[in-house]
Amino acid sequence: MIFPLFAFLFETPIAALLAAAGAVAIPVIIHLLRRFRRQIVDLPTIRFLLEAKKVQEKRWRIEQWLLLVLRCLMVFLLASACAAAMPWAEPYWRKLFPEMRGQRIAGVSRVHTILVLDASLSMLAQKDGKSAFEKARQNADRFVQACNPGDAISLVQMSFPPKIIINEAAEDFDKVREEISAIAPTHGCADLPGTLALVDAILQRSPPRFKDRKVLFVSDLQKSSWLGNGAGPANALFSKMRTKATLGVLDVGVEITSNLAITNLEIDGQIAGVSSETRFIAKLQAYGDKPQNRVKVRLLAGKIAQGSDSVSLAQVLEESVDMQASSQATVLLKYKFKEPGDYAVQMQLDQDNLAVDDSCRVIVRVSKELNILLVNGRYSARELERSTGFLQIALDNEGVDSIPLKFKARSIDEPRLADELNKGLSNYDSVFFCDVARWRASESRMVAEFVRKGGGAVFWLGEQAEPASYNDNLFQEGKGILPAKLIKPVSSLQGSLFQFQSDPSAFQYPPLSAFRTAEDKQSLLGPRFTTAFQTEPLPKSLVRNLANFKSVILGSNVDDNKNASLTVPALLGWQPPIASLQKNSKATDSRSKGWVYLACTSANTEWNNWPAYPSYLPFVQELMLASCAGKLKEHSQLCGTTIEDYPTQQSGEVKISLPDGTAETLPLIQDQDFSRMNFSNTFRSGFYFARYLTTQASNCFAVNPMLSPMGEAGSESDLSRTSLEEINQFYPEANFSLVKDPEAFLNENSSGTSTDNEDKGMLREKIAGVFLLLFLLFSIGEFLFSWLMGLGRSLTPSLKKPWLIMGLSWLVLIPVGFCMVGILGNSSGANALSFLPASVVESFESVRGRIEVGEGETLQTRLITQNEFTPAINTKAVRLSIFGILTFCTGIAFVRLVFNRSALGAITLTGLRLGFWWVLLWILLPQIGLGFERFTWPDIAIMIDDSQSMSIADKYQDEARDLFSRKIADASSQQVTRIGIARAILSENQGKFLANILERKFRIHLYHLSARAEKIALITKPEEIPEALVLIRALKPDASHDSSKIGNACRQVLNDFRGTPLGGVVLFSDGVVTDGEELSKVTKFAVQSAVPFFAIGLGEEMEPKDLAVLDVQGPDDIAFGDRVVLDVRVSSAGYKNFRTSVLLKEKGKPDIIDKQEITLDETGIPSVIRLVDKPKTEGLKLYEIEIPIQKEESQATNNRLEKNVLVQQASTVRILFVEGCRRYEYQYLKTLLERQAEVPGGRKLFSLNVLLLEADPDFPSQDRTAIADLPTRGELFLYDVVIFGDVDPKSRESTKFKRFLTDLTEFAREKGGGVLFLAGQRFFPAEYAASLRDLLPVEINANPLIESPEGIIQGYRMIPAPSASTHPIFRFHSEEKENSNLWSHMKEMYWCFAGVVPKKGAEVLASAEGGNLGVSGKNVPLMVLQYYGAGRVLFFAFDESWRWAYREDQGYYNYFWLQTLRFLSRNSVSKISLKLDKTGNYRRGDSIRVLVRLPLDASGAEANSTVRVSMEKKNIQDGKGKEIITLELAKVVGSRGAFESVIDNAREGKYLFQVLQPRKQDAAPFVECIVLPPPGEMEKLTMAQNDLTKMALTTQGKFYFPDQTASLPADLPSGFQISSGSPSPPWDLWNHPFVFVLVLLLLTLNWFLGRRLQLL
Repeated sequence: MIFPLFAFLFETPIAALLAAAGAVAIPVIIHLLRRFRRQIVDLPTIRFLLEAKKVQEKRWRIEQWLLLVLRCLMVFLLASACAAAMPWAEPYWRKLFPEMRGQRIAGVSRVHTILVLDASLSMLAQKDGKSAFEKARQNADRFVQACNPGDAISLVQMSFPPKIIINEAAEDFDKVREEISAIAPTHGCADLPGTLALVDAILQRSPPRFKDRKVLFVSDLQKSSWLGNGAGPANALFSKMRTKATLGVLDVGVEITSNLAITNLEIDGQIAGVSSETRFIAKLQAYGDKPQNRVKVRLLAGKIAQGSDSVSLAQVLEESVDMQASSQATVLLKYKFKEPGDYAVQMQLDQDNLAVDDSCRVIVRVSKELNILLVNGRYSARELERSTGFLQIALDNEGVDSIPLKFKARSIDEPRLADELNKGLSNYDSVFFCDVARWRASESRMVAEFVRKGGGAVFWLGEQAEPASYNDNLFQEGKGILPAKLIKPVSSLQGSLFQFQSDPSAFQYPPLSAFRTAEDKQSLLGPRFTTAFQTEPLPKSLVRNLANFKSVILGSNVDDNKNASLTVPALLGWQPPIASLQKNSKATDSRSKGWVYLACTSANTEWNNWPAYPSYLPFVQELMLASCAGKLKEHSQLCGTTIEDYPTQQSGEVKISLPDGTAETLPLIQDQDFSRMNFSNTFRSGFYFARYLTTQASNCFAVNPMLSPMGEAGSESDLSRTSLEEINQFYPEANFSLVKDPEAFLNENSSGTSTDNEDKGMLREKIAGVFLLLFLLFSIGEFLFSWLMGLGRSLTPSLKKPWLIMGLSWLVLIPVGFCMVGILGNSSGANALSFLPASVVESFESVRGRIEVGEGETLQTRLITQNEFTPAINTKAVRLSIFGILTFCTGIAFVRLVFNRSALGAITLTGLRLGFWWVLLWILLPQIGLGFERFTWPDIAIMIDDSQSMSIADKYQDEARDLFSRKIADASSQQVTRIGIARAILSENQGKFLANILERKFRIHLYHLSARAEKIALITKPEEIPEALVLIRALKPDASHDSSKIGNACRQVLNDFRGTPLGGVVLFSDGVVTDGEELSKVTKFAVQSAVPFFAIGLGEEMEPKDLAVLDVQGPDDIAFGDRVVLDVRVSSAGYKNFRTSVLLKEKGKPDIIDKQEITLDETGIPSVIRLVDKPKTEGLKLYEIEIPIQKEESQATNNRLEKNVLVQQASTVRILFVEGCRRYEYQYLKTLLERQAEVPGGRKLFSLNVLLLEADPDFPSQDRTAIADLPTRGELFLYDVVIFGDVDPKSRESTKFKRFLTDLTEFAREKGGGVLFLAGQRFFPAEYAASLRDLLPVEINANPLIESPEGIIQGYRMIPAPSASTHPIFRFHSEEKENSNLWSHMKEMYWCFAGVVPKKGAEVLASAEGGNLGVSGKNVPLMVLQYYGAGRVLFFAFDESWRWAYREDQGYYNYFWLQTLRFLSRNSVSKISLKLDKTGNYRRGDSIRVLVRLPLDASGAEANSTVRVSMEKKNIQDGKGKEIITLELAKVVGSRGAFESVIDNAREGKYLFQVLQPRKQDAAPFVECIVLPPPGEMEKLTMAQNDLTKMALTTQGKFYFPDQTASLPADLPSGFQISSGSPSPPWDLWNHPFVFVLVLLLLTLNWFLGRRLQLL
């Protein structure tokens, strides 16, 4: 120990007393040694001055004694301060001041506190102008200020839903206080169980460096929040939490005895109409024991303007009501809206202590009429036999005054449904689907979209409904829009009928809510039902079972259970889930806006006699109104719930205007089938506006306070408060303590082992601080007294210099200088002992005891300030100010000394005095100690993008980057993917990159991201790097997400580190953002958070060079002798005016069949070229279309595509031509087919039979091709093609002709025959709308485009559709341009039947411009193709192609008809066929429908065959990862030879399907397809360098290419290390004997030298 001579000082009370006595003796001795002595003056001339001198000496003597007293007190106070801080003094001080709270003992356990701030609605209750929430925020701030260095805070907001504000253990208290001040109260309830779950999750991951954990709830103790949720779940969480932490509650509530609230607002009824009274019903609730009279209730309304961001409300009605204590009241206000539109309506009261619950609001749509679409599935010439017949009558409310809206019901037949869906259902409020037979997947999606946006759908069943079709497309295993699975129709038992039965609770819901009286309910029991559709409804939690059918014996009562033997659901209703959101959301959060109802009976009299009963009409109307609720019912939602909208706009941004006047902009979310808007920041009540920036359309949403948790009792408006005793009794496992003093709660030791004195802290340092403050004051007083009162002034300074004293003074100032250097070094952040050798430092640390630190912390030897008594004075600024003032005063004294010719003495005295001031202000007053101080490292987040675009292996055009990528590539590969580069940078040299960051004293948080950021590792020491590298090397591009949401992930990471020192973010990414928040918006947030981004750009920033064969269009099969014409789309990227060849080869053969040169568009627009081949043999031809691979291409896998074409044997096509009369089209076509050419070998291409129904009876004997009558089914199935012309349906006996039409339908569906319909001006197709509705590819329009289809005057030309330009029927020339030119010069035609509409799924091959036909703006379909079952059906709307059979067009006429008939004859059932439902590429998540058709004869052989298909899947990029599974196909309902299987949610890859069983031919049929990722992610492959660079530079970071990352660790900012306090009590330096002696020497030499020089 230094100066062992003085080591005993202050060790004991006696030693301290002696030291104090010795110190006090020093100024006394100096005073006695240098006291004033009278000088004898011998000169008699100055004796007269002696009397004056005596008076002066007397004054000097008094002043000297006063100065002596000051100096004695000074040294006494110094000695007292040193003694007061000794350990032996603590018991004495505790006895003197038993209640005083002292200084926290350094080295006690660190505390991690989870601060839970109640932000529920009740916290806004005000009393005396101050709310409980304001008090809560102030107390939380006080608590944070009371925390000690080394403690940490996490912050949770108790609301609905609860919210984590600070997730990590934050030690930067300034940032924590900022977050507390930023918390805003919500207008919702408090979710206590949810809050406890968040708190428990934080406790589970609380860092182990914290030995003590506490949870402090700052709340108003409102009873419904704490005791209204049930004790079960919360009590279990309390039990878990109590084992980890101490629980406390800080009560900030205010006592309010009464409150009045509006709990609900709705309209009476389901609709609001124009100029009719709309009845608004508000429910009021009074809480407390104080009645309130004449409470004013006001109704405010305002029309919402389209495209606006706000609404102006005006008072329209006012009512007064008297409220008794703790009572409810209902207020009815009636108002007439003058015009239709959307209205914002608000009911409000006079404001009380809780103003938020004094208003309630809704959005009301006011309409003039309701538009209903009725879809009839049962065709009949009689209106009432149609499925919609009675509904049409019931929905006619013309002249009915009781309903304020007019119903406009429009009925269509089922074949028109597809067209109606294509046009959209937005003009309808509800759609009734009545006995619709079959559904397609596309149709169900359109109906689901209509319901999702608020439309209503009602399904009535019947004999036509096919359960399999409903279940596959509408029910979808509970993910569709149908609330039940259809089983089968069931008939009532013999001697019984079905009758309605409803649970009494069902009458509170529409449509049964209209049948409220007993008489009304009884009216529902009258109808009798013979048949009902049996269903399996979904759980009752999702579906309302409004009524059942109960089987009752005739003559009995429905309530007689003994007669009941069968009960089936009769009416079901629900808001269906949105299937694509179910994987990401709770079912309650992803429901459609509209309602769907399922009526398990027929809407007509087919299964019941209900239409004859009075209850039918009101029930149908109420059912219609109930289904329209999604659009017409008033709308509002509660705070904390998500606002959802489904706009017609497919992409872009939406601006959300909040009630407080602020606005937020967010992008639309792209889902699989639609786009949606989600906004969850609805924590304040009011009107929210969503304006879509692309279309400027807007929508308004009413958000009301959430007064009680969903499904729970209690209300936030009930301001009754609970107590700690009630809480602990209600939650026995909680064991809360009531916190009155946050600091006391913080210093409580949860282990229970601390003493009361330890909890209260040490008093000795605090008492010593008092003595030191007095010492400072007396020191300043002594200085001012000695200099300003003129003491020590000498007119005759001593000429003898005290060199010895001055020398000793300078020696004393040397250690003062050393101390000054040490203090300044400590303030700069350096280790206090850094100037000493390492051995000395280690020796000191061993003496003091080594201390372990937590992860990511540094332990330094520091000079520690301990004085907490004078925190205001102990700030550096205040001490510098005091030192500056004292230095100034000392400088003035120095000038005075110099003028007295004592320069050297003046300098010495000034140095001593300044040295004393410095030691006093920088060592004594702060009570400097030497100890260990922990410093928490700042955090660095390393984010690794693993989205799908990171799987790309780039070819870099920059040489340095290309060399770097080849350097880090695996030996087995010449290329490395983007994520591979990131892995290599982080893993190189055993993680040197990470080690270099650790050396900079950063804690490293590793994240991977695509849709969201997920932490994979925390690295705080080098030993953790190998384990982290294992996780890094395992990262692969994530193909499970549809998009790349880098912006969302970056914001998430920034939010995770709120309140903690995040030094920066290192982002490994290509910057490709396809969904979610843009990087520019995250950049602004990062700037606000002062977090720099260091971006490593992965990928090629220049567009990669690539040539691609995009797709090939051509026939799947041709007849031998025909040409194969393939239209190929090719594109280029990264090239400028590049010329290349496109080659056509046969797979496995080197010969080039065809070759075309093409200059590709430099903008990337695809170019189309045509390749042609005329096969020389029959069989399956495997063609390869390829572009030669260029060296610099980034991808070589897309330079080639394959196309399979089946060249069929040119067998004779057997044709049956059924015609009515000898019209021109018949004559020319018959002649052509009779003169058809023969192929080599003498085989005929066509064999013709004609049936001319209006010919003479002897016509068959005169024409060798004619037949006499309609063929039988067996005879019909021998033909390949049937041409059906303008036939009079009455030309043959009705039954026989109807049978022929039925056989013709089965001929196409089952045999796969081709059918050609030729329109005529007499009978067809006008007379066949019903009899051939299934087979026809068109619907016969009741309102044709041309009112008089008998003919037209102006000529027109047929225009092949763009999609059909490569179809063999229209291919007159191999060159596209020449082919188009030939068609434009074909002779004009002068008649067509324009009253047809193509069915959904049918393909329009050719049309005519409507302007030429008198219908401007529309095209008239002329040729429509549809695949029906196994066959092809073609409809010609014209009969004047014979005009082409002249002169130069003769050859084209022949070619057109021969190709048409060949096309129809090439059905897919001559051999086993394998097809997919789509010819192009699929997207991930799509369904792939695999269809196999077997060759069947007329008898239907092999109809029950087992069909298996192998499915092989490979990776798109490299063709690896092969997976093979076997599919067993199911027979298609209603077909004999068609089998299918559906692959749902297909993953991306290359697929090969091949028939395994049965094997009927040598080469098994196969088909290929590609499933691509969602659009965007893999279509934007260039690195977004500009975005990444801007993000880095704006946030004060830096952008790097992969070969530049070595310098990144050194470029990271130093960061801000937070002091975590001292882990052990420091070693006091300020009261060390050396410091005490040094101060005494400074004072003694100062006083003695002043006396010696007679200056002081």
